[in-house]
Amino acid sequence: MISWLLKLIGHIPLFIQYLIIPIVLIIWIIRNSSSKMSWLLKVAITGFYLLIVRYSASFHISIGYYTFFIILAFYFIGVFLSLKRTKQLTFIKKDIKNIILYSFSSLLLSFLIFLSISIIRAYSYETEPINLAFPFKNGKYIVNEGGDGKRSFLVNSHYNDSANNKFNFSGSMQYAVDIRKINNLGFDSNKLEIRKGIIMPEELSAYHIFDEILYSPCDGIVTYAIDRYNDELPDDKKRFNNFGNGIVIKQEDVFIVLWHTKKDSHLVSIGDYVKAGQPIAKIGNSGHSSTPHLHIYASKGDWLKGEGVPIVFNHKNPVKNRIFNIP
Repeated sequence: MISWLLKLIGHIPLFIQYLIIPIVLIIWIIRNSSSKMSWLLKVAITGFYLLIVRYSASFHISIGYYTFFIILAFYFIGVFLSLKRTKQLTFIKKDIKNIILYSFSSLLLSFLIFLSISIIRAYSYETEPINLAFPFKNGKYIVNEGGDGKRSFLVNSHYNDSANNKFNFSGSMQYAVDIRKINNLGFDSNKLEIRKGIIMPEELSAYHIFDEILYSPCDGIVTYAIDRYNDELPDDKKRFNNFGNGIVIKQEDVFIVLWHTKKDSHLVSIGDYVKAGQPIAKIGNSGHSSTPHLHIYASKGDWLKGEGVPIVFNHKNPVKNRIFNIP
């Protein structure tokens, strides 16, 4: 039921989810409340909604990462301004209209709290994470997917992805991370070209991470490497017809998988020993990738159908929408 409801919500355009709904909720707070209880429910519902958006949104293709913090500032302003008017209100009203309002609001708040808890739990790992060096230099990078996808697909969709389930890849992808490069406005491309309701330029060169040098995140042996597949145009259906380019590095008993590299860009081959920080390839858009990004994960037993291992970069947890500023 909850999964179905979230999928239904997922069809709402992103700018409505991340911009219009928060604005409407803030206006709702500012408007006169019938009681202190009504005001508290408004503040809590809006606060938890913003918390969920903060850790589940795709800001880089919608409103921009930093726009959210402007919205957050307006939330606190709205709470402060409306707080003054609650002093003269009774705590609770017991007429039928308000009882129905309290009941509905409480159910909605409970649902939002449930989602928030699932997000928080997704960043508490049962197994020890492997510490990796961040695989890029010179720029501002955002974690687009990260955390335990088994606990919350709001932060990491890989575990419940239909294709991964079909081929039994979900186990290895449980803690997979997607990384994109953003500009100072918080977008991952230099063109605000809207297609299918999101910002998605047609040219690969418009994406800041495309052709970016990829560095090895660890010491280890290259056990798999392929870079013969074409880089497909954004959201092109051809991406379903090829496996994609990538590199697999084995460090002790853990496989580190780096995927969606650029065609003919690899600087290493199977059997090579690589050191952390060594250039190994460039980022492209090969394989099952709608737009250029790095897909990275760690796995034991088998790099495709093994047991996923949580990863951290320089001892920092790759929380969804976390920014890594790399000199």
